[in-house]
Amino acid sequence: MKITPVIRLSEIPEEGKNYVWTRETSELNKALEDFVQDQKYEAQFYIKPINNRDYMMTGTITAQLPTDCSLCGLDFKMPVHIKMNEILIPQQSSERKGHYAKVNHLSDAESNTGPQALEYPENHQFDMGAYVHEAIGITIPFNPMPDTNEKGDCRTCGLNQKTHNFGYDEAMVDEKPNPFAVLKNIKLS
Repeated sequence: MKITPVIRLSEIPEEGKNYVWTRETSELNKALEDFVQDQKYEAQFYIKPINNRDYMMTGTITAQLPTDCSLCGLDFKMPVHIKMNEILIPQQSSERKGHYAKVNHLSDAESNTGPQALEYPENHQFDMGAYVHEAIGITIPFNPMPDTNEKGDCRTCGLNQKTHNFGYDEAMVDEKPNPFAVLKNIKLS
């Protein structure tokens, strides 16, 4: 029996439903294999209907992502802790006049710590695998680094992340000659 990470929103009871998906329950294993590989993860979430078309989703995602330190290159497991607070709404038209119209850019939006709106398709099937994958993906920093102790020393390699010279400021040597330099010696008659 193949378990899929799709939730049929129309089948959620009026009192709501709790979900706990882990490596052992395997609903998200395929969706997260590129990020978490063989590490443990847990997605706990609760979905409750607000009315006959909107749903409230809250919960947490925790995982350990195997990655390389951007400073020293050693492997480490980066902890991920994500809080979910979403209102699931039906897919909206792209007109700007609608009730759910979005701002042009994040900087245009009001500062808000409340729930965010997230659209689901007309068939009422919410792809939780894609949601969790994207939620984890956007938390991965461009330059991942392990945590440090109070002195600033890395908990993985022991080097001070602020004062140690990791060698990435070395001047690059241009070994390739300019291909147009040979044209200087050509004489036109």
